[in-house]
Amino acid sequence: MLFIDLINIISREFCFAKDVYSNILQLFGIVGLGAIVRPLGAFIFGHVGDRYGRRIALIITILLISIPSSLIAFIPSHNQVGIISTILLLAIHITQGIALGGEQGSSVYLIEHLSSRKENLGMYFGIMGFGRSIGILLSAVIVIICKKTTDFCTWGWRLPFIFSAILGLISAYSIYTLGETPAYEKNRKQRNLPDLPIIELIKRHKRALILAILISVPVNVAVGFTIFLRTLAKEIASVDVYVTTYINEIVLIITSVLMRYLQ
Repeated sequence: MLFIDLINIISREFCFAKDVYSNILQLFGIVGLGAIVRPLGAFIFGHVGDRYGRRIALIITILLISIPSSLIAFIPSHNQVGIISTILLLAIHITQGIALGGEQGSSVYLIEHLSSRKENLGMYFGIMGFGRSIGILLSAVIVIICKKTTDFCTWGWRLPFIFSAILGLISAYSIYTLGETPAYEKNRKQRNLPDLPIIELIKRHKRALILAILISVPVNVAVGFTIFLRTLAKEIASVDVYVTTYINEIVLIITSVLMRYLQ
């Protein structure tokens, strides 16, 4: 969310086009590549989760999202090192994309802990959605604080990314203190772990895999297009980015509450 909230500044700092709109297009190209590799992350960390445990897979993905995010704070601008800055940003975003695809395992981690309490599944997923909303609001708050207390356009915009690493380490440690899921422990004790989980997925769950692809691709395209329009609105019509953030949050919070009743 920091990347999205500061996308106008990031495009100015790390892209090399002659005008702001071309910079934004270049940056969304980088974002698009990060989205394309997400399924790869799902396969990689799905394999890790099936072979070595859901918890370790989730910890690795959290660290691979938060630590690369903090590195954005230290990348020299395009004016300083040229296209190297763009390449470094691309490498960071692809790493995050792979990790974000694997981080969806948090849903698996939750479901396998709630196998005996499925009647509460909607409520717990609502809590997960509410947690994401808190993260989005926290992103907006830390940006506002840095704007009011630092030379934001020059260097202050980098500080929120450093804070994201601290938050990531706290999150990873919180997962580390939790136990493995009962379902994984049961399969491990019965030695019922597949050698190549991806092959098992393709052989036994083709329909679910195809449905997941057909659902996730349009959703990601729609979200990306919405963010793109929001970014252009800020440049063309001088729409304050936080106005759209607050509207988005109201919708997300309502959705999180409704999920309790849509089990």
